Amino acid sequence: MKKIISLITIMLLAMVVLAGCGEKDVEDETQADVNEVESDENVEVEDSEQKYERVITSTVAGTEILYALGVEMVAIPDTSMELPEELQELPTIGSAMDPNIEVIISLEPDIVVCDSNLEESLGSTFEEHNIEVVYLTNNSYDAVKETIIELGQVFDVEDNANEIINTFDEIEERVLTEYEGEDAGEVMILFGTTESSYLVTEHSFVGDLVEKLGVSNIGANQGMPSPYIPFSMEEAIDSNPDTILIVVHADPQAAEESFKAEFAKNDVWGEVNAVKNDRVIALDPSYFAVTGNIRSAEALEMLAEILYK
Repeated sequence: MKKIISLITIMLLAMVVLAGCGEKDVEDETQADVNEVESDENVEVEDSEQKYERVITSTVAGTEILYALGVEMVAIPDTSMELPEELQELPTIGSAMDPNIEVIISLEPDIVVCDSNLEESLGSTFEEHNIEVVYLTNNSYDAVKETIIELGQVFDVEDNANEIINTFDEIEERVLTEYEGEDAGEVMILFGTTESSYLVTEHSFVGDLVEKLGVSNIGANQGMPSPYIPFSMEEAIDSNPDTILIVVHADPQAAEESFKAEFAKNDVWGEVNAVKNDRVIALDPSYFAVTGNIRSAEALEMLAEILYK
């Protein structure tokens, strides 16, 4: 009998030990699951943080596009153009084509959005200071759209970028459909002042808009890749454009009056269709700048109204 009782006691002890081990295993597995969940939650929190905390843009077009995308910046270029009030309070880093590299470095940016024309002169300096750079080329309508998409990807705001692109596409389709088959005659685009002007080709932003609208540009197909080329007054008069568009940096009204006054001094210009019919038009630089910007779709619509009216 004592042997039987001892045997039963041993069996009970073994069951208690096994149960304890089982509970420990469950506890370990549960704790492992909790740790895994906490680890996953930590990863999600890290992914949700803004990728770049200190963003500097050295172009006005880049500034406006980033603002439209909802990207916060710590510094922008000097400009006479009107920007949203919150941007006007930011530090500036010099002009778009001559930014102060020392100021940029002192602001310790994570990334700089810069004009592609500055890559050769500033690229090595950015590399030396381990500053990431996005170079923009906005010399055509489609290039502006590509910039918006690229910046949306870089700054993880692709949904915002897609909304903007959808608006571009809607305006473009409406404009091209409305004026399909209409004839705007021939256009001459001038860039500069009455003292120094260049003929604008299809390789410029405004020239590209004219081409997209299907309008004949006298400056196109000149066999040169430059956006602006020299021309003679004789060639301009011989081409007899129906409309003369003027791309300016500043006050378009003053520029328009200046060109009209200059044309009035020369009787030969008076025989040109654009001059005779009061079709000399200076374009608003906030829409029709040297490069495209966030208002490029509106610029396309405005230009169609100018050329086809």
